[in-house]
Amino acid sequence: MTRTDSTQVTCILFVDDSDDEVFISNIAFERDDFRIELRHFFDLDSYFSALDEFTPDQLVSSLTILDLNLTVSRGTEGVQRLRSQRQFDQHIVGICSGSDDPADRQASIDSGASFFIAKPLNP
Repeated sequence: MTRTDSTQVTCILFVDDSDDEVFISNIAFERDDFRIELRHFFDLDSYFSALDEFTPDQLVSSLTILDLNLTVSRGTEGVQRLRSQRQFDQHIVGICSGSDDPADRQASIDSGASFFIAKPLNP
């Protein structure tokens, strides 16, 4: 996967409170020989804590996918929180959902997400 500025994406930061979604995504990545690291976080707090440890180069070579309907919060809240912090201005962040409801898609884009995709993640 390549960013529009030609920086190679080497890691997907995946925030989803379901182990099943991560399991299914990993199977799809392996099946399609999609060689990219998938780092999983169960909630926004653990995700944002981990971001503090990332170097600017690591951030540039990663993208984030947030589940729209997390148990405790919504992925759109995470997008808004990212977009409110200058160091994440250029970070690619998307929303995923098990539903392809046009209203969910629009709310995701309105929150500042770069893209919206249906689950399961599929290369």
